Amino acid sequence: MDLKPETIVSNILSDIAEVNDWASIADATGANDINSFHATPDEVFTILTAVKNSPDLALGTVTNEFKDFPDSWSPRDITDRIFASSDPIFSMMDIFMRPTKEWPTEE
Repeated sequence: MDLKPETIVSNILSDIAEVNDWASIADATGANDINSFHATPDEVFTILTAVKNSPDLALGTVTNEFKDFPDSWSPRDITDRIFASSDPIFSMMDIFMRPTKEWPTEE
C-alpha cells in the first residue's frame, strides 16, 4: 500500500468511478491493494485519516440515501469501532465514502 494520502484518495475515487457507486471501507482497502479480510487497524486508520483530510471524499452511512457523518468524526473512533465488532468485515462494509465534488468518471 502506498501510504501517501493523495494516492489513497485517488485509488478510492478511481474505484468509485469504476463501479459507479459509493465505496465502503472494505472497498477502499481493496482499492489500495489490501485484502479487507486481512486489513490491520493501522491500515484502516491510515485510509480513514486520508479520507478525513481530503476535501474530495465524505464518510457516512446509507439506508435510503447517503447520510454524511458529522465533520467531527474521528478516524481513530471509526477504526476502534470496526475492530471492536464481532464482524469487522461487516462493519467495514457498513460505512461508505462518496465523492464531494462531481462524480468521478473512468478514464
